[in-house]
Amino acid sequence: MREYTYQITPGGLRQGPEERNSRWANVLTNLEPCASGLQTTTPPLFIRGLPREESHPFPQMLEMGDHLWLLGESTFYLVRQDGFVEKRIGGISSTGHPWAAAVFPSYAIVTNEKTVVRLKNDWVLPEEQGLADRNKRVPVSRAMCSWHGQLISFNVWAYGKHQPTRWQSSRVGSEDERVMAAGAGGGYVSWSGEGLAARALHQGPVLYGDGGISLLTPAPAPYYFGERVLADGVGIAGPLAVTGDMDRHIFVGRDGALYLLTAGGIKKLGYEDHLLAAAKACPSLTMMSEKQKIYLRY
Repeated sequence: MREYTYQITPGGLRQGPEERNSRWANVLTNLEPCASGLQTTTPPLFIRGLPREESHPFPQMLEMGDHLWLLGESTFYLVRQDGFVEKRIGGISSTGHPWAAAVFPSYAIVTNEKTVVRLKNDWVLPEEQGLADRNKRVPVSRAMCSWHGQLISFNVWAYGKHQPTRWQSSRVGSEDERVMAAGAGGGYVSWSGEGLAARALHQGPVLYGDGGISLLTPAPAPYYFGERVLADGVGIAGPLAVTGDMDRHIFVGRDGALYLLTAGGIKKLGYEDHLLAAAKACPSLTMMSEKQKIYLRY
């Protein structure tokens, strides 16, 4: 008998069709790249323990200090890193749209185009209800993030209707985003389409839509932010198709490609062959801050 030894050395999935027949893998299942090649991997416990009563795109993961929340369609779950559900809070008003969140040091504000709630410690507290422009401190919106003590909302309810390309900001240290409120800013992005997501970089909040991407840069009153268009015509594949931290964002574009966004601009990473199906199915990207790994569900 003659024995053969195979050494697996690919660094992961091939990024584009030009890498066919190269050292990159065409299919990768339950494996991940490491320094010596590929190693077996399993999903993190919190993903394996996702509540069975929820269906995609729910639940969504939200890290808030030492707390890990899974946001279901109308139920929020406080979970441990091992996947054990410590608390369920149900009966939350929902439209079926994914949740958007702005995380602050001791609490988070969460919205879904219909309602706004606050997560504080292990409780859910309702914010002011209703859509009256001048009575609601935090507007109902489709996208939301925090940036250096400010609350940034995108695709907001203002002037009596939804404004798909309008953003609004609070003054520093305040949540008051009412239209024309003292110290609050607002405006419209330069590209057309629907605002889908907001994420923060050190340099400013980034607004993502299906028709473009813009970085808001600090500016004087009355707007408090200027706009730097990073992409016009390049949009994300859905409201959950972007994740990252203050240094970089990763997103799936409507074209099925994976992109890296930093303060320097946008870089196309590729992987269209693997992600095109995901781009058509409301992909959900999650990055855990501890492991710095990206998880994709669709």
